[in-house]
Amino acid sequence: MPEYRPVPERYRQQLQRFDEYAFHIEDGPQTHDPDDLDALLGDQRGIFDGEDLLSVGTLVEFDARFRGSWITLGGLRGVSTPPEHRRQGYVRQFARESLAEFRDRGVPLVALWPFETSFYRNLGWGTCQKYVRYDFPPRALAAVGERGEGTYRQVGEANWETVRDAHLAAGEGIRSRSG
Repeated sequence: MPEYRPVPERYRQQLQRFDEYAFHIEDGPQTHDPDDLDALLGDQRGIFDGEDLLSVGTLVEFDARFRGSWITLGGLRGVSTPPEHRRQGYVRQFARESLAEFRDRGVPLVALWPFETSFYRNLGWGTCQKYVRYDFPPRALAAVGERGEGTYRQVGEANWETVRDAHLAAGEGIRSRSG
Protein backbone atom coordinates (compact mmCIF):
# COMPACT_ATOMS: atom_id res chain seq x y z
CA MET A 1 0.00 0.00 0.00
CA PRO A 2 1.29 3.50 -0.77
CA GLU A 3 2.85 5.30 2.19
CA TYR A 4 2.32 8.87 3.49
CA ARG A 5 5.56 10.52 4.61
CA PRO A 6 7.64 13.70 4.49
CA VAL A 7 8.99 14.60 1.05
CA PRO A 8 12.80 14.62 1.05
CA GLU A 9 14.70 17.58 -0.40
CA ARG A 10 15.81 15.53 -3.43
CA TYR A 11 12.20 15.66 -4.71
CA ARG A 12 12.09 19.49 -4.86
CA GLN A 13 12.07 19.67 -8.69
CA GLN A 14 9.36 17.02 -8.87
CA LEU A 15 7.28 18.97 -6.33
CA GLN A 16 7.60 22.06 -8.50
CA ARG A 17 6.52 20.12 -11.60
CA PHE A 18 3.47 18.75 -9.75
CA ASP A 19 2.59 22.29 -8.64
CA GLU A 20 3.04 23.77 -12.12
CA TYR A 21 0.85 21.14 -13.74
CA ALA A 22 -1.89 21.38 -11.11
CA PHE A 23 -2.02 25.14 -10.57
CA HIS A 24 -0.06 26.97 -13.30
CA ILE A 25 -0.26 24.85 -16.44
CA GLU A 26 -1.18 27.83 -18.61
CA ASP A 27 2.17 29.47 -17.71
CA GLY A 28 4.19 26.65 -19.30
CA PRO A 29 7.44 25.27 -17.87
CA GLN A 30 9.11 27.54 -15.32
CA THR A 31 12.64 28.02 -14.04
CA HIS A 32 12.76 28.16 -10.25
CA ASP A 33 15.17 29.72 -7.83
CA PRO A 34 16.38 26.86 -5.62
CA ASP A 35 15.85 29.08 -2.57
CA ASP A 36 12.28 30.02 -3.56
CA LEU A 37 10.54 31.02 -0.31
CA ASP A 38 7.13 29.69 -1.37
CA ALA A 39 8.51 26.16 -1.54
CA LEU A 40 9.72 26.51 2.05
CA LEU A 41 6.41 27.60 3.60
CA GLY A 42 5.06 24.58 5.41
CA ASP A 43 5.89 20.90 5.58
CA GLN A 44 5.76 18.97 2.32
CA ARG A 45 4.17 15.55 2.57
CA GLY A 46 3.59 12.95 -0.10
CA ILE A 47 2.08 9.61 -0.93
CA PHE A 48 4.83 7.27 -2.11
CA ASP A 49 4.92 3.84 -3.70
CA GLY A 50 8.46 2.87 -2.79
CA GLU A 51 10.47 5.84 -4.06
CA ASP A 52 7.81 6.94 -6.58
CA LEU A 53 6.03 10.15 -5.55
CA LEU A 54 2.32 9.81 -6.40
CA SER A 55 0.63 12.77 -4.70
CA VAL A 56 1.83 15.78 -2.70
CA GLY A 57 0.63 18.58 -0.48
CA THR A 58 1.83 21.06 2.10
CA LEU A 59 0.88 21.25 5.78
CA VAL A 60 0.96 24.69 7.40
CA GLU A 61 0.09 26.00 10.85
CA PHE A 62 -1.35 29.37 11.84
CA ASP A 63 -2.53 31.04 15.00
CA ALA A 64 -6.16 32.09 14.51
CA ARG A 65 -8.93 33.43 16.71
CA PHE A 66 -11.65 30.89 17.37
CA ARG A 67 -14.54 31.61 19.73
CA GLY A 68 -12.60 34.44 21.37
CA SER A 69 -9.33 32.56 21.90
CA TRP A 70 -6.18 31.99 19.89
CA ILE A 71 -5.73 28.43 18.65
CA THR A 72 -3.33 26.69 16.33
CA LEU A 73 -5.12 26.16 13.03
CA GLY A 74 -3.79 23.62 10.57
CA GLY A 75 -3.96 24.16 6.85
CA LEU A 76 -3.58 22.07 3.72
CA ARG A 77 -2.43 23.69 0.51
CA GLY A 78 -1.03 22.69 -2.84
CA VAL A 79 -2.49 19.17 -2.84
CA SER A 80 -1.77 17.77 -6.29
CA THR A 81 -1.59 14.48 -8.11
CA PRO A 82 -0.36 14.10 -11.70
CA PRO A 83 -2.86 12.70 -14.22
CA GLU A 84 -1.32 9.23 -14.37
CA HIS A 85 -1.96 8.75 -10.63
CA ARG A 86 -5.43 10.31 -10.35
CA ARG A 87 -8.62 8.47 -9.40
CA GLN A 88 -6.72 5.92 -7.35
CA GLY A 89 -7.53 7.31 -3.91
CA TYR A 90 -4.23 9.09 -3.26
CA VAL A 91 -5.78 12.48 -2.43
CA ARG A 92 -8.24 10.76 -0.09
CA GLN A 93 -5.31 8.97 1.59
CA PHE A 94 -3.33 12.22 1.75
CA ALA A 95 -6.24 14.04 3.41
CA ARG A 96 -6.83 11.22 5.92
CA GLU A 97 -3.14 10.87 6.82
CA SER A 98 -2.51 14.61 7.07
CA LEU A 99 -5.49 15.00 9.41
CA ALA A 100 -4.03 12.22 11.57
CA GLU A 101 -0.69 14.05 11.63
CA PHE A 102 -2.36 17.30 12.67
CA ARG A 103 -4.29 15.41 15.36
CA ASP A 104 -1.00 13.95 16.65
CA ARG A 105 0.42 17.50 16.76
CA GLY A 106 -2.55 18.62 18.88
CA VAL A 107 -4.03 20.85 16.15
CA PRO A 108 -7.83 20.98 16.69
CA LEU A 109 -8.99 22.39 13.32
CA VAL A 110 -7.69 22.18 9.77
CA ALA A 111 -8.59 24.51 6.90
CA LEU A 112 -8.25 23.72 3.24
CA TRP A 113 -7.47 26.05 0.35
CA PRO A 114 -9.49 24.19 -2.30
CA PHE A 115 -9.28 24.64 -6.03
CA GLU A 116 -12.86 23.39 -6.14
CA THR A 117 -15.08 22.93 -3.09
CA SER A 118 -17.16 20.12 -4.62
CA PHE A 119 -14.05 17.97 -5.15
CA TYR A 120 -13.20 18.05 -1.46
CA ARG A 121 -16.83 17.67 -0.41
CA ASN A 122 -16.57 14.11 -1.76
CA LEU A 123 -13.71 13.57 0.70
CA GLY A 124 -15.79 14.71 3.68
CA TRP A 125 -14.76 18.38 3.81
CA GLY A 126 -17.33 21.12 4.23
CA THR A 127 -17.63 24.87 4.00
CA CYS A 128 -17.66 26.70 7.31
CA GLN A 129 -17.94 30.25 6.02
CA LYS A 130 -19.82 31.75 3.14
CA TYR A 131 -19.28 35.13 1.58
CA VAL A 132 -22.10 37.63 1.68
CA ARG A 133 -22.50 40.55 -0.67
CA TYR A 134 -24.12 43.78 0.43
CA ASP A 135 -25.18 46.46 -2.02
CA PHE A 136 -25.70 49.99 -0.70
CA PRO A 137 -24.91 53.55 -1.72
CA PRO A 138 -21.41 54.82 -0.78
CA ARG A 139 -22.88 57.62 1.38
CA ALA A 140 -24.06 54.91 3.81
CA LEU A 141 -20.41 54.58 4.85
CA ALA A 142 -19.84 58.31 5.34
CA ALA A 143 -20.04 58.08 9.15
CA VAL A 144 -17.29 55.46 9.22
CA GLY A 145 -14.63 57.91 8.07
CA GLU A 146 -15.54 60.70 10.51
CA ARG A 147 -13.70 59.40 13.57
CA GLY A 148 -10.60 61.48 12.92
CA GLU A 149 -8.53 59.36 15.31
CA GLY A 150 -5.02 58.16 14.60
CA THR A 151 -2.40 59.03 12.06
CA TYR A 152 -0.84 57.42 9.04
CA ARG A 153 2.87 57.03 8.46
CA GLN A 154 5.16 54.91 6.34
CA VAL A 155 6.78 52.03 8.18
CA GLY A 156 9.66 49.81 7.23
CA GLU A 157 11.09 46.48 8.24
CA ALA A 158 12.30 47.88 11.56
CA ASN A 159 8.67 48.60 12.55
CA TRP A 160 7.09 45.26 11.71
CA GLU A 161 6.70 44.17 15.35
CA THR A 162 4.84 47.38 16.24
CA VAL A 163 2.52 46.96 13.25
CA ARG A 164 1.97 43.27 14.09
CA ASP A 165 1.18 44.06 17.73
CA ALA A 166 -1.33 46.76 16.74
CA HIS A 167 -2.93 44.40 14.23
CA LEU A 168 -3.25 41.61 16.80
CA ALA A 169 -4.51 43.99 19.50
CA ALA A 170 -7.36 44.91 17.18
CA GLY A 171 -8.27 41.22 16.97
CA GLU A 172 -7.80 41.12 13.23
CA GLY A 173 -6.40 38.50 10.93
CA ILE A 174 -4.41 35.36 11.24
CA ARG A 175 -0.92 35.04 12.66
CA SER A 176 1.27 32.73 10.62
CA ARG A 177 3.83 30.51 12.25
CA SER A 178 6.93 28.89 10.92
CA GLY A 179 7.96 25.28 11.52
